[in-house]
This record gives sequence, structure tokens and C-alpha cells, in this order.
Amino acid sequence: MSSISKEVINQLKLKSEVAFNEIYTKYHKLIFYVIYEKVKNFAVTEELVQDTFLSIVNKIYQYKGGNFKFWCLQIAKNKAFDYLRKVQKEKIALTKYQQEMLQNQEKTEVDISEQEKLLLELYEEIKNIVGDDLYNIIILHVVHGMKLVEIAKVQNVTGSSVRGKYHRAMKKIKKELNYEKYKELNY
Repeated sequence: MSSISKEVINQLKLKSEVAFNEIYTKYHKLIFYVIYEKVKNFAVTEELVQDTFLSIVNKIYQYKGGNFKFWCLQIAKNKAFDYLRKVQKEKIALTKYQQEMLQNQEKTEVDISEQEKLLLELYEEIKNIVGDDLYNIIILHVVHGMKLVEIAKVQNVTGSSVRGKYHRAMKKIKKELNYEKYKELNY
């Protein structure tokens, strides 16, 4: 395998397509092999080979003489190492993101369970303040969204009876409930 002549390199500096084709034909397989050995991915290797030849053309003025094949292979190795560093950074960033998401999920789960505990305490305190009968009316109306008339039908009593019980219960709750304890509930 003969080396690339200075004339071909000078022609490449002048953007000669013939010179480029000669270099490409001569070094394509070698550059492909060098990159593939590093990245172990055929599609990525093909892309990096194209990038390498583009860099050879764009950086030809940086070539100061010496072994041209070695200079081209160094560009190819740098492309492969740059790619591997990028992939490594992406893996690290992805791992960090996944860890943060897991921590946020665990924190949310803790927050939700704390919220649920606090809500259960609130329900229990309301039940202690008003008793079972009034508690059921409040839960059916406030939590389940039933109209007071519907609750009256279910309980087989008059609507005015349920309205009166509901309003007395709400007055009692407003008077006796420790609102400060439950202000952090997000409901």
C-alpha cells in the first residue's frame, strides 16, 4: 500500500474531488476498522467515518507533513473518543436524572402518605366533634358531592331535617376544629 503523495495532499488543499476520492478509497476501510474497534456500532461507525473524512478535508491546512496516514487515523481516533465521551456523559446525565426522578417519586409517596394520614386524622376529629350520624351526612355531602335532598331520601327523612343537622354540624366543626393542624392539606 503506497502512501499518499504530496501532490494529492496539495490537490486536497485546493478541494480537488479527485484527490478526495483517492484518499477516501485508500483509507476508508482502515479508518472504518479503527473507529469500529472503539465504538462497536456499525451505524455510528459509518457516521463517524464520514465525519472523519469531512474533518480531513476541513483541517487539511493543519497537516504539517509527516505520516499522512497516521494524521488521518489520529483524526478518526479522536472522533471515536469524542463520541464515546459524549455517550458516557449522556449515560451519566441519564442515570442522574433517573435517580432524581426516583428520589422525587419516593418523596412524593412520603408526602402523599403524610397527606393521607393527616386527612384521616381530620376525618376522625370531625367524627369525634359531631358524632356518627352527622358525620355521615357531612361525608356524603362534602366528599361524595351528594345534595342534601338526596341524602334525605337515602336516610328516609325530610330534607329540612338533613339541612338543619348539616348546618348545626358545620357550626360545631367551625367552632371546635383545630384548623392550624390541617392547614397543610392540599384538598
